[in-house]
Amino acid sequence: VYRELFLLSKELNSNVYIVGGILRDYLTGMFNKNTDMDFTSDKALKLAKKFSKRTGGSFVMLDQEEETGRVIIKKGRNSELTMDFSQTRGNNIIDDIYKRDFTINSIALSFNDCFSGNKCNFIDPSGGIDDIRKKVIRVVSENSLSDDPLRMVRAFRFASKLNFDISPDTITLIENQKEKIIKVSRERIETEIFKLLDSDQSCRYVKQMYESGLFMA
Repeated sequence: VYRELFLLSKELNSNVYIVGGILRDYLTGMFNKNTDMDFTSDKALKLAKKFSKRTGGSFVMLDQEEETGRVIIKKGRNSELTMDFSQTRGNNIIDDIYKRDFTINSIALSFNDCFSGNKCNFIDPSGGIDDIRKKVIRVVSENSLSDDPLRMVRAFRFASKLNFDISPDTITLIENQKEKIIKVSRERIETEIFKLLDSDQSCRYVKQMYESGLFMA
């Protein structure tokens, strides 16, 4: 499957990067074989559609405007591989990283380099690996929360899942921008809160969320 993706990326002359949760989970020791894979590419939808056809998988359009699609490949009777493809935002992977939410989710690997046998290093301009070592949730930039206010709730959800602390500067940003949460649909907020409550440490982070003023926004 991955070799087919590599060959297709070469055919399309596309730069493909592994990003997001799978790298975070690997670095925190939470990785498992069922972890979904996220890719970003300068030809995301074209790559995903061709890849689904070549592998016999199913293509699902997630967001036409954001050029994000999903490929689901059956691995057995009760198993499947889920791979999400998003259009690289900005001119390159560095631009894309600085448009993401938290540093721990903003680490990348060049799929092309890793699969071709070239040197395979983490791309981490925002310091996500160091924040994982320090067990800290930190926004990538001051615009991270205003770009998507749901990220204010996601900060507590990730902290709860990983038992990390939210950095003081991120807490301050949440407190200053908490009113923006009303722009987010109730369904999206509820989904994040239910994920937060699924953690054994949820009580601590629900209290922190209340203290930040999010519940009163």
